[in-house]
Order: sequence, then C-alpha cells, then structure tokens
Amino acid sequence: SRVSVRKSRGSCVAQRATYRYTSDMSNGQRSLEVFRVRTTTVIRLNRPEHRNAIDQSMATELLDAARTIADDESNRALVIAGAGKAFSAGGDVDYFRRCITDPEIDVKEEIGRQAEVLHSAIVALHNLPVPVIAAIDGPAVGGGFSLALAADYRIASPHAFMQCGFSRIAATPDAGMSWFLARLVGAPRSFSMLLEDARITAQEAHRAGLVDLISDEESSAYDAALEVADRWAQHSPHYLRTVKSLAQSSLSLLLVDQLRHEARGIVAAMDTPELHQRLGIG
Repeated sequence: SRVSVRKSRGSCVAQRATYRYTSDMSNGQRSLEVFRVRTTTVIRLNRPEHRNAIDQSMATELLDAARTIADDESNRALVIAGAGKAFSAGGDVDYFRRCITDPEIDVKEEIGRQAEVLHSAIVALHNLPVPVIAAIDGPAVGGGFSLALAADYRIASPHAFMQCGFSRIAATPDAGMSWFLARLVGAPRSFSMLLEDARITAQEAHRAGLVDLISDEESSAYDAALEVADRWAQHSPHYLRTVKSLAQSSLSLLLVDQLRHEARGIVAAMDTPELHQRLGIG
C-alpha cells in the first residue's frame, strides 16, 4: 500500500516515498502520515479527533514505518509530529474500555499484544541510525510523552505541556517512560515526577532537560524541527549516523570500549567522499 505524499507547509517540498504497512484500515484512514521534506522523513500522528491517542493500528504503523525508515540511506533525520492540537494523548482509553467490557476479548492478552507492538516501535524509533526529533505542538501525555522522550531531540511550542498521565486512570508507566525519564533527569527526580504526575509546561520541561528547544511564538515546533533537521543535514551521512551511535553507546560502554567505537568511526570516515572533498583530495 502507498502513503500519499504531499506538499508540506511553507516552501518545504515533499518528495515521494513508499512505505508498506500491515495494519487494518477499517475506518478508511491511516493512523499515520509519512512523507519526506527534502532529506527529512516526517511521521505525523494522524488521529486528531482522538488527540492522536495510540491504538493498536497506530502502534503497528509506527513499528512498520520505523523499520522502513531504518533501511532508507537517503534519509538524514526523522521528525515526529502530531496532527491537530495535540502531539499525543497517549494510550486510547476508549480502546482500553472496550477491551475490559467486551466479554469476547481477553483483556490481558489483548493489552499485552498491543504493549509488545508499541514497545517494539519505541525501540525501533529510538534505535534509528539518524537523529529523531519530536515536534511537540500541544499536549504530550502518557504514552505520547514516552514517544517524545524516545526521540534524540525535543522541540516544544511555548504552550505545549507534558504529563506522565498514567495515574489519572490508575494505570502504570509504559512505553519506556521510566527508562527515558531516569536517563534524562536522574532516577530520584524521575521517581518524584511519576508520583506527582503534574503537568509540565514547556518552560519547566526545558529547565529540567526534557525539552531541548522552545519554538518562537510565531512559529510551530514542527517548523522549528524542520529547520534543525535541515541544519544537521549539512553534515555528512557518516558523521550523522556515527554521532547518533556514539551518543547512545556512551551511556552503557566503558571508556576503553567507547574509544574503540570512536576509532572505528574515524577510520571509516577516511573512506567517505565528503571527507575527501573537504580535505581537497581528488
């Protein structure tokens, strides 16, 4: 199946890209829009009438899209955004309610299956070889907050907010929230954030290190994300992918192993046409 590719806002020209999904389209509408803007792929969560809540279909499409994007060597960055006024409200509570009340559904099996798909999508997006930017134009709550935290770089509009959100329905943290929060703000602060479950403004998130940039009042986080992606795209593909890999491995490797990783990167750089060109060779 083909994703329709169209022009995005402003002067950004979207390029044709083909992605294949396995999810059901019983309502005739995909849960995601996937398109290219120059060298950047954009995933737009596309359930605005549900504040981009994550259901089984969206989780499946996220996983499939991440796997396809990982194989696209022409891609320099990924921007994740939400359609409408929200980034994502997190898990679809109507779906949860249906799973609990429908006697023909084994709720534990069904929710466990969705969690497995969503978790695989989170891992696949986090492990993409290119920078992943979350453009947060509106609320990012629960699993939507987790999805934003899975990105490498987060940009929020001034009026956006984030919230753990799970305690509101007596659920527990999911989609990697406890893992990402602890690495961004430290385990003690992560613990208190999960228990307080307070609304975090864009400004508070920026001070805490949960958001890297707040967009201007007159522009959106999405527009700012494309500007950042364009700027990073000026680096060579090898540089982008190696920096992403090094940043992730630095949290788990010993210094001696990280140095070996760096050595492999700089040795491989010697064979790239970009390095040859910038050194005036050939």
